[in-house]
Amino acid sequence: MIVRGPISIPRRKRVVASLIGVVLGATLMGGVAYTHYGNIAFSAVIGAVLLGMLCDGVAIGTMNTATLGAVLFASFFSMIGPGSDDYMGIEAIVMAPVGAWVGWQFRGTGRKVKGVEKSPTGREFPSADF
Repeated sequence: MIVRGPISIPRRKRVVASLIGVVLGATLMGGVAYTHYGNIAFSAVIGAVLLGMLCDGVAIGTMNTATLGAVLFASFFSMIGPGSDDYMGIEAIVMAPVGAWVGWQFRGTGRKVKGVEKSPTGREFPSADF
């Protein structure tokens, strides 16, 4: 059976995913603030919180990889936008769907759990085919 959701994820995997998200978020959003002459420290903290939560959600299976890809691509192209005279963020709007498509290509197929099925209401119950 394939069950999606936050079941029995090793704590180390969640911590590593969150730390990667924190570092990426602080770097990307700090870079966006730097290129747009904003408050770098505030933006780095906000980016760290945002991408830390997104990466943790992807690690436990409650967040879609397409959302993570869209946020990563939009943040990156917001950071490099002023280098190509794009001060209004048009590149970020265009590249977010591209990032969502790239993230969709990395989607998982769920975790296999023997003997557990999920009902349409979301409750888990033992399956009959052990």
